[in-house]
Amino acid sequence: MVGENVVGIDCKAVINKGKISKAPELDRRIETYLRYYDGYGAIIVQMNVEDTRNGVAQYVVDKYGDKAIIELKWGQGAKDIGGEIQVTDIEYAKFLKDRAMWGIQIHMIQSFRQRARMDPSRALPGTVG
Repeated sequence: MVGENVVGIDCKAVINKGKISKAPELDRRIETYLRYYDGYGAIIVQMNVEDTRNGVAQYVVDKYGDKAIIELKWGQGAKDIGGEIQVTDIEYAKFLKDRAMWGIQIHMIQSFRQRARMDPSRALPGTVG
């Protein structure tokens, strides 16, 4: 099982206008599974709102064909990412913001502010208050 939003949070993935041209972390996970595949089971790639917008389904189908299964989330399971990851590096947080991962943006800012209050030396200009 490959969890949702793997491509969206991969700083080495290349996404242009909703089309993925490179997804190293997703590829690593699928290829690791396929390397040990013995004819039983399946590799399933979960997709949420960001994955749909980023073209993950088309990328998986084009690259892996019937070797991978795509699980599209509907209803409550289809919500965008909402703070499920912890971001502790400001450069990575900026990368995610620039990639338009809006669902986790507020959580990241709050997390940085909270850490800065605990350790003011880690505060960014304008983030404590």
